[in-house]
Amino acid sequence: MNTSTLPLREEHRELLKDIETLRVTADSITEDHLSAATFSGIETSFDILVHTIIPHALAEDKALYPIIQKVMGSRHATETMSHDHMVISNLTRELSYLRSHVSGLSVTKDQVCSLRRVLYGLYLMVKVHIDKEEEVYMPLLEENLKPEEFNKMMNSLEAAVRESKSDIPLILEGFKSS
Repeated sequence: MNTSTLPLREEHRELLKDIETLRVTADSITEDHLSAATFSGIETSFDILVHTIIPHALAEDKALYPIIQKVMGSRHATETMSHDHMVISNLTRELSYLRSHVSGLSVTKDQVCSLRRVLYGLYLMVKVHIDKEEEVYMPLLEENLKPEEFNKMMNSLEAAVRESKSDIPLILEGFKSS
C-alpha cells in the first residue's frame, strides 16, 4: 500500500469508531421507553452526524471527488457516492425530526421502529460508503497521484472540512425546518 493515503484512511478509521454509537444506540432502544443512556446516545449520534459526518461528506464533494473524477476520466464517476451523502443527510434530517418528537423518555411503537430504522440505516450507509472509498478510491489515488498532488488534495480536503464545520449553524438550521 502506498502510504500517501494513510491520513485519509486514519480519518476513516476514526469515523468508523464514531458511527458505532449509532449502532449501539439503535440496539438499546426498547419497546416502550428510552433509557437516559439511550436518549443520550440519540443526541450523541445526531451530534456526530452534524458535526463530523456531514462536514466530511460536504468536504469530499468539494475537494476529493473532483480529483477522483479527473483520475477516472468522468465527471459522473462519483455520482453514486454523492448520492450516498444525500441519503445520509436525509436520514439525519429524519433523525432530527424523530428526536424532536419524543415526549420525555416514552416512545410509541412507531417511534421505536423509526428510530431503529434510521439509526441502523445511517450506520450502514456511512459504513458502506467508507468501505467503498477505501476499496475503490484509495487504490486509484495511490496509483495515479504523485505525493505532492495527494498532499495538495489533502490540504484542500482539510480546508473544505474546516469550511463545512463553520457552516454547522446553517446545517443545524436546515434540520430544524424538517
